[in-house]
Amino acid sequence: MANAGPALAGFGALHGQERGVSDTAASAWLYRDWVVQALNEDMPYDCFVKRQLATDYLPECGPKDLPALGFLGLSPTYFKELKLPPEIIKTTIADEWEEHIDALGRTFLGLTLACARCHDTSSIPSLPRIIMRSQESSRA
Repeated sequence: MANAGPALAGFGALHGQERGVSDTAASAWLYRDWVVQALNEDMPYDCFVKRQLATDYLPECGPKDLPALGFLGLSPTYFKELKLPPEIIKTTIADEWEEHIDALGRTFLGLTLACARCHDTSSIPSLPRIIMRSQESSRA
């Protein structure tokens, strides 16, 4: 069940300096160890998922659970030079969010959501709602 968690989160794809991706691997072992511990403790799947997405908002979670946020934290973070034009920085941030949303979709919905950024999604009724909710939560 959860053995695929690190792979789906991009844990195995932490090489990327040649693409201008910052080094997120420095503390990736914390996420890996958290996943191993969750598996060893037979954590229920719903709890496993919730902690990876919102452990910092769950009252029953404490500092020891914060590495669970590595699911999204291991997504690529692209280099943004402040001297770049604002349009390029905005596009770069959108690329980072696309990585987050696509990881969520591939992992938990079985959908590749990154396509929705450029393609018409009217044939997938749930997709616009998913994208709108993720954009609203990112503004909060």
